[in-house]
Amino acid sequence: MVDDDHLMVEVVSIVLRDLGVRGVDVATDGATALGRLSASSFDILVCDLNMPGMDGLRLLAHVAALPAHPSIILFSGEDPRILEAARQFAEAKTLTILGTLSSP
Repeated sequence: MVDDDHLMVEVVSIVLRDLGVRGVDVATDGATALGRLSASSFDILVCDLNMPGMDGLRLLAHVAALPAHPSIILFSGEDPRILEAARQFAEAKTLTILGTLSSP
């Protein structure tokens, strides 16, 4: 999971672990996430759109260039139309989008 909101990262990580997901890795910025995605294989990426530095869309563009792509869940407090546009952008880059979630 990559999100710059430390509280949101903690909450979602706890929920995932409670659901039985093992090996939850977190990053609080796009550059750190990209480094981890480049070094290891991940099944799913939960990605916030709004982050300082490398935002979620820029991260997705880099992820599309990697040899292996995780499936992606987009996560943001943005307007649902922005989430939909981000989904379309990612799919145009041949990424698999599992869904979008609005954060509070």
